[in-house]
Amino acid sequence: MTDVLAQRLILSIEGNRLILFCGAGLSMAEPSKLPSAAAKAKEIEDAAFDLKAVNPNKKPPVDTRTPEELLDIIDAKGNEIQKALALLRGFQKKGES
Repeated sequence: MTDVLAQRLILSIEGNRLILFCGAGLSMAEPSKLPSAAAKAKEIEDAAFDLKAVNPNKKPPVDTRTPEELLDIIDAKGNEIQKALALLRGFQKKGES
């Protein structure tokens, strides 16, 4: 660094006119030697961490309905659909008249 540059830096500091722009890579050098964000992300990904908030003690829900109960539910829903279709067809016929 030249004496002129050093003097200009000192005057800028003293006059509160110096702004330093430092990138994130600044901490990668000695003495900290921290990894870059990309390297850290890769490290986490490679470690296969699951970062979701999950309760390891929670038991998954189990469907205990029998096949017969499931068929009854499907049949009931089918009946609901047939009634709704009949109602819609009735509206359609009234609109055509």
